[in-house]
Amino acid sequence: MNTLNKINFLSLSLLLTLSSCGSHHGKKERSIASIGEEFSQEMSVLDSNSQTIALRICNALRSKRSYWHSSVKNKKATFQLSSNSCSNEKFDKELETTVSSLRLSDPIVFDSLSTDYYYKEVVTDVHGPLKQVCPAILGGDAPLAFYMDSNGQDRIYTQFSRIDSSSDRLILKYAELNSDDQQEVSGYKSYKSVAYDIVTTSKDSTFLGSVSVISEVEACEESGRQEEFSQILKSIL
Repeated sequence: MNTLNKINFLSLSLLLTLSSCGSHHGKKERSIASIGEEFSQEMSVLDSNSQTIALRICNALRSKRSYWHSSVKNKKATFQLSSNSCSNEKFDKELETTVSSLRLSDPIVFDSLSTDYYYKEVVTDVHGPLKQVCPAILGGDAPLAFYMDSNGQDRIYTQFSRIDSSSDRLILKYAELNSDDQQEVSGYKSYKSVAYDIVTTSKDSTFLGSVSVISEVEACEESGRQEEFSQILKSIL
């Protein structure tokens, strides 16, 4: 079984693993009942094992950025998209995209005319969810276990784990400020989780650093329901 197929096999179990994490983060005010995992206000750094995995991921993403700009740009990347919404609307479809970038400094994207929801920006060491983590890791520093969301209030916690000998996993846990009964800030609670399965060892430079599976889980306002989305890389040709 090749690297890509082996990781794709894990996508169903990953969705089940994440199904207990996260909560709905819509434009409306979020309720306390919809919030998930708790975090303290502590400013802790990544532990040594996480730093080792993060370094492996960031090195693969850096190599990918260089190689994709020169040798993968304009190739076709095909994905399998699946979703189950809070209103129980489901879709499962294949999406063909073109790997595209105008300049070396620009993000690489999976370009298409589709209006379907999907992760369009290619993850590298300088673009995507690790753009604040990789510069620190590659520079020999120990980054914090979280970084601030673009709104300047929420935290995004990073969790790193080993999948197998050829791939690693990054999980982002989006968390908002949490207040106790006295309305004093007591820490943070998560409302969404997004997992990225990343190929960190490959004899094929095209797939080194590629994100084989993205799995997103978010709790609905209706208690007990989950909104799920997955994006599986099928081929790059």
